[in-house]
Amino acid sequence: MKKLMAVACVFMALGSVQAAAVEMDKLYTGVRPLGMGNTFTAIADDENAAFYNPAGLTSTEEGKVEILNPKIDVSTNTLDFQKDASNLKTGDTVGAVDMMRKYIGKHQHLGASAFPNYTRHNFEIGYLYKLGFDAEVNSPSYPVLQADLKNDAGVFMALAHSFMDDRLRLGATLKYVQHKRFYKEYTAVDIANNNTSYNFTDDLKSANKIGGDLGATYHFESEAWKPRVALAVQNVGGMDFGDYQATATSPVVPNAYKQQINLGFAVTRQIWVMKTTMAMDYDDIGGNVGTDKDKGKRLHMGAEMKFPKILALRVGLNQGYLSYGAGLDFWLLKLDYAYYKEEVGAYAGQREDARHVVELSIGF
Repeated sequence: MKKLMAVACVFMALGSVQAAAVEMDKLYTGVRPLGMGNTFTAIADDENAAFYNPAGLTSTEEGKVEILNPKIDVSTNTLDFQKDASNLKTGDTVGAVDMMRKYIGKHQHLGASAFPNYTRHNFEIGYLYKLGFDAEVNSPSYPVLQADLKNDAGVFMALAHSFMDDRLRLGATLKYVQHKRFYKEYTAVDIANNNTSYNFTDDLKSANKIGGDLGATYHFESEAWKPRVALAVQNVGGMDFGDYQATATSPVVPNAYKQQINLGFAVTRQIWVMKTTMAMDYDDIGGNVGTDKDKGKRLHMGAEMKFPKILALRVGLNQGYLSYGAGLDFWLLKLDYAYYKEEVGAYAGQREDARHVVELSIGF
């Protein structure tokens, strides 16, 4: 854990999470859904169901075990920063100031996770381990950063069942999550002189919570298009880990996964040789998550085209931004990639953070 934290600090020393950076935080997002604009509430037919809509497990026919499935998620701003940081010399405060000013307003993100699981019809169990790093530079006159690190680990179990001749499908996810967080400010002097040391005993806060999700999907009687509508309640009652405050003078940071209600619609039709699915989601219909109630940030649309053998192509709109991805499934080996943009501003279209995410899964 300490080694992972140390690696994290290299990426955290590039910016701060400012008030304008209000990304709608989620416990987990899958690569396949992200390629479709992060639409999955009414699809949810694979291992991602436990996080999006457990009722979708009724559509999972064959059991599968994923032994190893590392996922890496990185923003293009972070890739650019790595190139500039490699040229920064120790003690060069002026150079550190110039570099930090260059990245003012450019959100930084790096994530790594794994979710080994066993998924079959009406049932799923798995273990999630996730690290997330977010940072952003503030104050052009005297650059200051606030680096944010989150670590989630926990066990997830989901169950589902069908009713009304398989038209109504209900599901639930039970989860136990250990949440850790590190949040700290750095100046250009700290960065230039490598004074980014930290004391985990004082600054790393930890809390455990038991939570749950509920989901429902209704399939209409149409063999041609297979339309369905879905509703999912994530983090029922909220998972509050307690406000984070590193020191008496540092800012208080909300530290919770709030309850949100998501609505989804999807259709599936065979078009030529492709199984084509089109979907639309509206997340957090009650406006409970984040500091704003912007509707554009909560809207997602997407499509997936599955070819007969191993290839799947995906495209969508995530919060108004183009996303796309692809998947290769060789049974024992599966590779998924997506490019998407996450809104980190106060409303859709204000300030996007472009990201690449890739996952390699080994299982049977």
